[in-house]
Amino acid sequence: MSICQVVLGDSPDPARGDRQRQRWIGAAAALILIAAAGTLSGCGLSSGAITGAAIRGSVAGERPPLVSTATANPTLNLHAVRGTVRTMVRRTRHSASVGTLAYIPETLDNCGPAAISSVLAYWHVYRTQAQVQASVRADDSDFGMAPFDVPAYTRSLGLRAVVGPRGNQRMIKSFISNGIPVIVNQWVASDDAILHYRPVESYSDRTQTYVSADPYLGPGHVISFAEFRSIWQVRDRRFIVIFPPSKQALVNAILRRAGWNYQRAYKRDLAWFAPQLRSDDIDTPGTWLNYNGYVEAAWAADQAGEYRVAGSYLREATRAGESAILIHWIWRDMSERIKSGIR
Repeated sequence: MSICQVVLGDSPDPARGDRQRQRWIGAAAALILIAAAGTLSGCGLSSGAITGAAIRGSVAGERPPLVSTATANPTLNLHAVRGTVRTMVRRTRHSASVGTLAYIPETLDNCGPAAISSVLAYWHVYRTQAQVQASVRADDSDFGMAPFDVPAYTRSLGLRAVVGPRGNQRMIKSFISNGIPVIVNQWVASDDAILHYRPVESYSDRTQTYVSADPYLGPGHVISFAEFRSIWQVRDRRFIVIFPPSKQALVNAILRRAGWNYQRAYKRDLAWFAPQLRSDDIDTPGTWLNYNGYVEAAWAADQAGEYRVAGSYLREATRAGESAILIHWIWRDMSERIKSGIR
């Protein structure tokens, strides 16, 4: 029997009994849900067609396999016969990998652009680290990349990005389990206190380790969960996730499940900065706080919607001689956010 026959009610021999009719009704109900979602055209399925296996599962009263609906031409599956269609977040497993990321050995102080270049290649967008650097590290800082322009840069490439503080290992594992690599901002190592970006490609609960395509320490660099947690504190557990727009709903769902909220995270990051700016490091040449501490605090205030605080920190940054390019980026971002009514 064809799918159209099921939907249109062209019944075979009635002697097959009530059980078979119930199966037809179940399949028809499933297909009506698909039509309501806009993926059924007449009796033909669009490019977002449900798979044969999913149809068979619905007919048999089983739960069909789930796929993300957050794609340009989604393959639609039902979350449950009775339920709604929603973005699937794969369960975090005991180990997972996005595959081997491209290893991009960094040039001097260029771990950020190298890490971004590696993740762009994962999404089949190819830029050299020099090309990335020209946009996101335009001030050519000795302290590497400040990530403030990463969202605008990725949009220019047709991608999206979340740059945030206060990440957690649950989040990292969930992103990797769902095929999305994550860039983290940490010390190089517990015995090498230099700020560093590394893209994470896999983890294992059994060995208690992460693996990264580290721009400085090499491909397949292994780091323990304990060290990862320790060296991530230096910049309030900052992370960068780059992804295609079709993954936006999935990214949002992962962040929600990890208990992460954008504005709340930046408000806490802003509070985290207060004691940092009172520490001796702010006046100690050679520290990242001395180089651009006020700019970093201004960015946190801007993203938290605390615009007066952000402006105050930017004026302090100007007086302290911090990067004029970074200061300009934040003034620009703050102006756009205020015009858009973002609070």
